Amino acid sequence: MRINVKISELIKSLQDIQATHGNELEVVTGEEWFPEQLLTSSVNHNMAFLQFDRMPSDIPVEIDARGFLEHEELLIKTLINNVIFSELEPEAIVEKLTSMLIFSHENISSDVIEHFSQTER
Repeated sequence: MRINVKISELIKSLQDIQATHGNELEVVTGEEWFPEQLLTSSVNHNMAFLQFDRMPSDIPVEIDARGFLEHEELLIKTLINNVIFSELEPEAIVEKLTSMLIFSHENISSDVIEHFSQTER
């Protein structure tokens, strides 16, 4: 397993992707169903470090402790806005927001985002 790559090789790969798919792709790592976005980059001596949003390694795999990423928070805010500014009666708004909160509390963040993404459609 190769754990490093020259920056020129990475740039070439990214340019190939950009040429095929355009400029607006996000740089991520991880699984397709659970992408980890690039947070920061830095250079130390002759190495470029890319830091991605990751679940801490000391937490068991079955526990999703990462929380929500920025684009996931935007999805949640959009859904909350849709409920608040809907034409529902106040009791129905409270009921819908309560069910969203309970669902979020009882499920791991990746399941919550998957469910809310389907809800938005």
